[in-house]
Amino acid sequence: MKNQLVKVFVVEDNLIYQNLLTYDLSANGFEVIAFTKGEDVISALHQLPDVVILDYKLAGSMNGMDVLKGIKSINPGIQVIILSEQSDLEVAINTLKYGAFDYVEKTDHASAEIINIISRFIALKNEAAASYRKKVIARRSLVMTGVLALLLIGVLTLLL
Repeated sequence: MKNQLVKVFVVEDNLIYQNLLTYDLSANGFEVIAFTKGEDVISALHQLPDVVILDYKLAGSMNGMDVLKGIKSINPGIQVIILSEQSDLEVAINTLKYGAFDYVEKTDHASAEIINIISRFIALKNEAAASYRKKVIARRSLVMTGVLALLLIGVLTLLL
């Protein structure tokens, strides 16, 4: 899966930080759509993002935890990376408990860390797809072997 095939939603109410993330992700070949409000990203989930980068402390009626829960209730397959200014272990654990794929503290290196996390997700997704394809091929081979065996038995039965 190439980066340009990966759709990333960035949900960040700080426009400077949002622009920085959007630029860095786009420069790495990801398709990026940015939002400032949790409500807007929830209503856009029909666009089926692969990953949502979500600010934990959003302004508005929905905070990051509300948005995370909303995303997971609508489509549990969407991976969410929580982005936070605080390094609160309890907050990180709670977001992971509610289905976040990872938790990143806002630092000078956050963009690079997020890109690495998305790359890890892509690798896991590709491994799962390859494993599934191998299982399908193995099942088809087994079925074909069984069909051929039945045909052979039928032919032998007719000849004897």
